[in-house]
Amino acid sequence: MEHLGLVRCIQGDGTYVMNAAERCLRDPLQELILASEKRMVELAEFRTEVESWAVSLAAQRIEPKELELLQEILEEMKLGLEQGKPIHHLDADFHLSLARATHNGIYYHVANTIFYLFAEVTRVSHERIFTSPEDQMRLLEEHRAIYEAVAQGNGEKARTLMRGHLGRTEEWFKKNFREAGGRRGNEKE
Repeated sequence: MEHLGLVRCIQGDGTYVMNAAERCLRDPLQELILASEKRMVELAEFRTEVESWAVSLAAQRIEPKELELLQEILEEMKLGLEQGKPIHHLDADFHLSLARATHNGIYYHVANTIFYLFAEVTRVSHERIFTSPEDQMRLLEEHRAIYEAVAQGNGEKARTLMRGHLGRTEEWFKKNFREAGGRRGNEKE
């Protein structure tokens, strides 16, 4: 069953049934997107739009336990930065937690299914764009501002903040990947 991709066995941890939809979407999407800088730009555009919508919804629907989780993630991010550790995985967790807080099962399922792609954009942005301690602290402050808007139930403010937050990464991808693609010629669609 593991060979067929139906279960995943982790020694000492257990056997897990794989999500069929995740398997169906993951491999073709991963191949399509990660193999092409143009598609990475498109993913960044998609992410900016969909997460800006979703955070507005989360601001209307978030529950106290979910706010606590977001606060814990922010505290872990701060601690990681103080210790000089990478925090891109916590950044990605923050965004996935907001997806869950939408209480929109379809959106959360899709976000969770393609989470690894969003996490890749986050990793690249931390490694190539937001590299200085000042940049990292600015990212933390952006996350805090988004958290505050969500906690206040201010969907429009949360949407605007998220669009600005993700928009900087999107613009970097557009500038750097399209310029690089232009020097190499056209990539396959």
